[in-house]
Amino acid sequence: MIDKTTTDTRPDTLPAAQRAIPDKENQSTGAARLIDCAGCRECLKDCPLNLQIPKLMDLYNEYLEGAAVENLSDVYKSLTNDTGKAGDCAGCRVCEGSCKNHVEIADTVHKLSALFD
Repeated sequence: MIDKTTTDTRPDTLPAAQRAIPDKENQSTGAARLIDCAGCRECLKDCPLNLQIPKLMDLYNEYLEGAAVENLSDVYKSLTNDTGKAGDCAGCRVCEGSCKNHVEIADTVHKLSALFD
């Protein structure tokens, strides 16, 4: 029998205290909705902290698709090594004004902070 408390870290299997704030769910399947980032990098022009927003959105999508936090931790560290961490985001939402897909960037960055900072 597999011990899911240590090997399965998808948002739907973590204890409430360890879960990030969940994204809106697909009403038909109950699966978490992936972040619709196009990777255009327009958001980077306005971010006062120079966060690697598109790469952070990709990382959060990997988490939503079931990748273990432990496996993504090194990727997160390398993304934030030369720039700010997700927890440094002030929530100014200036980046969201540049997003053609209307991604809720600040909310997602704060979820990443809850997972990795």
